Amino acid sequence: LKKKARPKALSEVRWATRQLSKATGVKFKFRGRTKEIPRAKKQVKSADLVVSYVTPRQAKSFPLAGRTVGFGGAWWDGQGKRMSGFVLIDTPQSKHMPLSRKGGATRPSVVMHELGHVVGLLHVKRRGEQMFPSITRDSPSTYARGDRAGLRKLGAKAGCVR
Repeated sequence: LKKKARPKALSEVRWATRQLSKATGVKFKFRGRTKEIPRAKKQVKSADLVVSYVTPRQAKSFPLAGRTVGFGGAWWDGQGKRMSGFVLIDTPQSKHMPLSRKGGATRPSVVMHELGHVVGLLHVKRRGEQMFPSITRDSPSTYARGDRAGLRKLGAKAGCVR
């Protein structure tokens, strides 16, 4: 990201991780910036969670192009333990999206959606949920009822994500 855009990106990531923390009980701590860009077959080493704003070319093995503005996921060990997570945001596509936190087709909504994938949520069929496959004008400002129910099942109290 260009230097002027970095504070906004960091602010939206911090806001989105706070929303995820409220829903899961999992605490996140910002440990600084990294130049590491997640790769499909290579677990991130610099942190438990890396959020990268990249071009599709930088994302290489992840499908950032067309209508895909973000991609999130995690690497798991053989026993179901999450090793590290990642979120990639397509900078060229997302730079035109509103930065509002009031819901709709906004960049913070994309970040929240992809963070849901990091902790194990899949897409849902209900349009008013954050985990609906597409970010739309109907996307909620935070995790909706069904999202929160899934996040509770995956969160700290359930022992699934710590």
